[in-house]
Amino acid sequence: MEARPLEMPKQARGSLRRGVEIPVELSSSYWDGKLTLVSSDLSGSGVFVECPLPLEVGDEVEVRFLAPSISLPFELSGRVQRVSLPRRRGDAGRSGMGIAFTEMSATTREILEYLLEGLPPRLPRRRAPSMRN
Repeated sequence: MEARPLEMPKQARGSLRRGVEIPVELSSSYWDGKLTLVSSDLSGSGVFVECPLPLEVGDEVEVRFLAPSISLPFELSGRVQRVSLPRRRGDAGRSGMGIAFTEMSATTREILEYLLEGLPPRLPRRRAPSMRN
């Protein structure tokens, strides 16, 4: 049997999500002004922000945040890629939306990924305990 090199599975989103909680300022044509939310994870290709009433998948937003550790400002365009709306006590996760960065230069992405290196990956959410008797 011939030995083959080990291949790591590639993540669909293209870069590892890091467990980073930072203020993220969003603006959308659906809001009167800017809204500041908190991220639960950040990668070189997007961010997940916790939000009680997320926008819809496909909606466009402007995203502004300070990169962790050096407070370098990033101002990016994005599109809502995923919406999470837990409806029951046992549902995992929090309400929010995953935003994919769009129109981002390769250099900007490399800088952001470099700044995120060494930060811990996002931890999986635990399910709430069951209320069965």
